[in-house]
Amino acid sequence: MDEAMMTRMALEPSSTRMLGLIVPVAMLLFASGRAMAADSPLTDKPRIPDDMSGVAQAAADLFKMGRYDEAADKYETIIQKYPESLYAWSNLGVVRFEQKNYDAAIKALQQAVKLSPKDAFSWSNLGIVYDHLGRYDDAINAQLAVVKLNPTDAASWDRLGRCYSEKGDKQKAEEAFEKANTLRRNSDSGTN
Repeated sequence: MDEAMMTRMALEPSSTRMLGLIVPVAMLLFASGRAMAADSPLTDKPRIPDDMSGVAQAAADLFKMGRYDEAADKYETIIQKYPESLYAWSNLGVVRFEQKNYDAAIKALQQAVKLSPKDAFSWSNLGIVYDHLGRYDDAINAQLAVVKLNPTDAASWDRLGRCYSEKGDKQKAEEAFEKANTLRRNSDSGTN
């Protein structure tokens, strides 16, 4: 893995409810120890300001060790100094989810999507939290935002299909799962 790039770590759920499909419950962005440029044309600000890169790395390390309270404190430290930090808000939402503090997870992820409405990562995690809570209409709306922003990501279509399935809308679930499968087949064959 390229150390100079942001990495995403998927945490798999302890159980799944649909067709044995493994759906990532949460994802964590973490820095490689230095400030990273935003990967979005929405801003020219770095994801992690230089003076916070050590704090961000400590938060990521604490998260990986399952020390969620301490990780949350680190992300909140970044937010106190940089209240418009998409990185900190999004990751704080992930930490709060792991702490089973779902209201705080939703609040943090809603702030992330408010700061950057085109951030598919935050929308996806928000949808995952809603799905976990059985708030399927909210989960569907969040996952629809994801597939609009990232229409060629099969995993996003799978998550949308799962939400429709949980809501009981078989037809839309099948359509979303078929879209995911088509994207995978096209990816495997080198077309899109």
